Parts: sequence; C-alpha cells; structure tokens
Amino acid sequence: MFKSPSQVSSFWLALAAAIAIVILGASAGSADQITITNVEYKADKSELKIEATSSDQPDAVLTLVGFGQMKWKKDQYEYKAKPVDCPASVTVTSTFGGSTTAVVCTPSGGEDGVYSSGHFELGDGNAPPGFPAAADILPDAEQVGPDWEDIFDADGLPRQDVIAYYGGQWALFFADDISLGSGFESTALAEPGGRVKNGVADADHDIGNAYVYTTFDTAGNLIVYAGAERLGGGDSYLEFEFNQEKFRLGHGGYGQGVPWEIVGERLVGDVVVRVSFTNGAVSAMAVDYWAEEGWQPLADVDGEGCDLDELACVIANGDIIDGGSWLNFDTSDNPEEIAVNRFAEFGLNVGGLLGAQPEFVTVQIRTPQDIAFGYFGEGS
Repeated sequence: MFKSPSQVSSFWLALAAAIAIVILGASAGSADQITITNVEYKADKSELKIEATSSDQPDAVLTLVGFGQMKWKKDQYEYKAKPVDCPASVTVTSTFGGSTTAVVCTPSGGEDGVYSSGHFELGDGNAPPGFPAAADILPDAEQVGPDWEDIFDADGLPRQDVIAYYGGQWALFFADDISLGSGFESTALAEPGGRVKNGVADADHDIGNAYVYTTFDTAGNLIVYAGAERLGGGDSYLEFEFNQEKFRLGHGGYGQGVPWEIVGERLVGDVVVRVSFTNGAVSAMAVDYWAEEGWQPLADVDGEGCDLDELACVIANGDIIDGGSWLNFDTSDNPEEIAVNRFAEFGLNVGGLLGAQPEFVTVQIRTPQDIAFGYFGEGS
C-alpha cells in the first residue's frame, strides 16, 4: 500500500488530523436535544415513570435530576421509581449538555396557594411554578404581592403602610452584624439540647440577614413567609421555629462560666420548618407541629418546589442576587450581593395545614451553630 516511509508518516499524520477534527468538532458542537416523551404517575402505587430521548442516543447518558441515571431501552431512556410523592416537575439532563423539564403534578393552590396566589413574591409566580432557582429579594413590577425590599426600609424597619396595603400582619427583620467568623459571635449554639454559648459560627452554619412576614389567605388562614441568607455553601440546615409563648435566653452566658439556657414552653400548634442543604443546594423542607406527644410531621417538600396543594413551598436563588438596600454584613468581596444558593425562602399556609390559627409570639431561627430570636409585636 505504501511505497516509502514518508507515505506512511503522511498517512498517520492525516489520520491524526482527521481524528482531531472530529473530536474538536464534537466538543465545539451544540448540546444534544432532549425530549421527554412520556410522563406517568400512578397515584394508587405512588409510582413515577419517565421516558425520554436524546439526539445523541444511545451514546448520551441521561439523568433524572433528584432521582438517578435513566436506563437505555431499545429506542429511548426510561426511569421508574416507587414509592415516591408526585413531583410538580421533573428535569432530565444529558452528559452531552442537553436539558429539559416537564410538568408532572401541578400544585392546586389556586387563589390561596402560597406560590401563585400573589400573597407574596415567592419565586417568579408562574403557573405551573417556575422552580427551581427563582428566589429574590428585590420586587418585580410584573408580579403581584410584596417582596422583602417592599416590606422593609433601608434601616430594616417594617413599612407599615405597605404591610397594611397588602393585608399583611407582622414583619420581622433579623440583622446579623457579625458574620463569617469576623468577630466574637455571641449566638453560636453550644449543643442541640437548647443551650447557647459565645463562639464563632462556621460559615456554612452562619446566618446573615433573615426575614419573616405573616399574612392571611381569603379564608382567613395564617400564612407565613420567611427567608434567610447563609454565609457558606456547604451541607447544613436552617430552621424557623414559631412559638405561641415567649422564648428567650435565661441565666448564663458571658462571664457566668456556663452556657445560656433557652427558656420557654412549647404549646400544641407550634410549628418548626427545617430547610436542609446538600452540596450547598436545597435538598428538602420538612414541616412539623408540636403535639402532646412531641413533634409530628405536617408537610414535606423534596428539593425546591411545592406540595400538591401548594400550602408549602421552598425555593433558593439560582443566580447572584442583590442583598437589599439595608446593610449586609457578609465579609465576602462584595457583601451587597448574595452568591448562588445562599438565599432560601419559603411560604407556609399554617392555617390550611394545621386546621387552626395559632397566634405566634416568638420566632427562633437556627442552624447547627447559630441562633436568632424575633418577637411578633416587638421586633427582632
């Protein structure tokens, strides 16, 4: 075939060049086209089935986000799971860069859903919900309802006229002016048993500014909206506990040689919301209420999204967002901005879920190492 070594060399050089062109062309090309061809949810079996195709099949590896890798079967990909709750939507991603989302079960909150009702700007307000990643602090002129920047002035004080205009009840602003290990933090949790000592909270567990706003739906049910900035991007949790009695720090603390005791008594109907973070992102929200036998489950949301009745929703920020007109105490290079997934907010129709209208007095916001107290009617 070859008459000289130079011809052999030229052949291999040409072949190498051709391979390089193919590889570079593939890497520079556009992402594959993902199509979700079938969405099924069998309520009687709590079974989810998703089928999809890729323009680069079968070479592409498809993943059903939040569930796992899809299986290649004949001419399409498939994923089955049970028992699972019906998600509001599912997203399929590809190793070739493609991605698409489809609605599965649309929340049915209607005019009283905490997301799409207009009681507050939680996310983008689209129907079906445009989760994930739409959390924000600044108001959007195209949305109905107030956002955090509407409710508080530059000093963090509630704008009572705005709150009254939207039919709100209370608004609490929590300013954490010692952040990211930059000073002696006097509100670091000593241990889970409910004691507090002086110390420095790790960034992943350090709370920045936080907010709480309460209002009512058309049936008179109490709705709570709350949000907080986390100063780190690691695994952690953020809890908001709403109590009908006053909780406070008791004896102890600086100069006493022992931690402060948290003093207060839980009553039936108290509520705690725990937002969990895995790899920095919202992985779940669990809502419990206090009964005579202790904490009992009330609602759950997997990842960002809503329950089917849209009475409980949680969302984080998928882009860098403005921290608001008030002082921001993060010691990063740009403290006025909040990094991706560092701000999370939720809406909870307490009355709709609980079947009662508790009159909360105290809010406790905590992480594994940080804690803050707020009082309805007194400020924070």
